[in-house]
Amino acid sequence: MFRALLTFVLFSVCASVASAQPYDYNIYIDADLRSTTGCTITGGGQTFAGADWRLTARVTGSPPQVTARNLSQCVGGTFQSAVALPGGAYPVARNVGVPVGGGALADAIEVAVSRAQIVGANSLVRIGYTAESASGSLDILFTTNGTAGGGPILIGEQV
Repeated sequence: MFRALLTFVLFSVCASVASAQPYDYNIYIDADLRSTTGCTITGGGQTFAGADWRLTARVTGSPPQVTARNLSQCVGGTFQSAVALPGGAYPVARNVGVPVGGGALADAIEVAVSRAQIVGANSLVRIGYTAESASGSLDILFTTNGTAGGGPILIGEQV
């Protein structure tokens, strides 16, 4: 059920998250379920059309911590300047996620935003994820199975 707080947990399969290099973990939110509004994000042969909002968690340091959280609205096909969300730095949950091979487990990055800040959000929203390093490497998850033709990632409740 879509509650007053949208909470997203990202399971990072980027093995290098433990390095001091900063990573931005973006959650794209299609608040109105219309691909014809919002911004379009492309990469890795995939497209996420209709992103009305971008929620970003910046991870830096060793051990890694979430050091910044920002929210940006898409207006006229362009993300506007990010608004910093309140709160201090907090640790990344290390080695608690899904298996990533060789006996290792993914890290988890938690980030949340008040539903009231996602203006125009339906009770059901579509989301997509990206993880981008400062050097430009990019991981994408826009669909439930990770393929370009996969089903959408939906959270909330259809009413």
